[in-house]
Amino acid sequence: MSISMAVIHNALFNKKKERFDIILEPLQAFIQLALLSFTPIDSKLNIYDNILFIQIPGWKQSIMRTYYSDSKNDLFYLFNVIKRFNKFYKHLESVENDKTNLFILLKQLSNKGIDNLLQTYKQTDNPALLHTLNIYKHILNNSNKPVINNENDINDDNKSISNLFNKESSIQPNVSQVSPTSSHSLSPQTAPSIASSIPPSISLSQLPSIVQSSNIDIDNVFINITKLYTEYDLLIIFNTLQLIQINPNNYIEYIEGLNKILEPINNLIKKWIVDNIVY
Repeated sequence: MSISMAVIHNALFNKKKERFDIILEPLQAFIQLALLSFTPIDSKLNIYDNILFIQIPGWKQSIMRTYYSDSKNDLFYLFNVIKRFNKFYKHLESVENDKTNLFILLKQLSNKGIDNLLQTYKQTDNPALLHTLNIYKHILNNSNKPVINNENDINDDNKSISNLFNKESSIQPNVSQVSPTSSHSLSPQTAPSIASSIPPSISLSQLPSIVQSSNIDIDNVFINITKLYTEYDLLIIFNTLQLIQINPNNYIEYIEGLNKILEPINNLIKKWIVDNIVY
């Protein structure tokens, strides 16, 4: 369990705020979480080159996850994605029909996607992972308050995550962890590796200010990435998600099709992060 604590510790307290190769664009990640709601239990996620993809279950999944050192601990890196989506993409409410809008639809489907992950990993020997996934659901389900009033909620969520560390008697320094990636029919990728030094544990009272300060600079820049999506892109996303709801048996074709359509934007996301976030 100490390894998993090291991963989430690095994700939140790394001096560089976020490891470059696992910085995710919130909408791209939420699209995958939403698509995950339509896939079978035991579907998993991989992160590589700033893009999140789904790995559906099958013989190829285990082979590729082993070959590319994929890990369930990647899910700890979604914390900032959840926060930033609520902060950056409220305007998706304007993409709507008479039944719903894109902001609500993505949150509802992403909740179901996280539920699928909870089922996939329900037998895990790392309860911190399940606790973190439930924190993500809490953030999603309590994001309707005005942003100006969310400071207490942010602190509460950060305190909840900090409790994961406080339950550990110690965290070993200089723990090396491979950052998982994968290759799959829906997301052919290659794999990097991460090795980090773990600083001494941080007290509960220090956590909220540290987490907020670690995000503020990158958020002020990162919010501009939302401009990569045109109204036509957003309509395609909105309509495709509704099509899968109508025809869930054809989820593979819809997921592959939507990912292919969004490939140019994914390439822009990678370039934008290289140009604007590396420091």
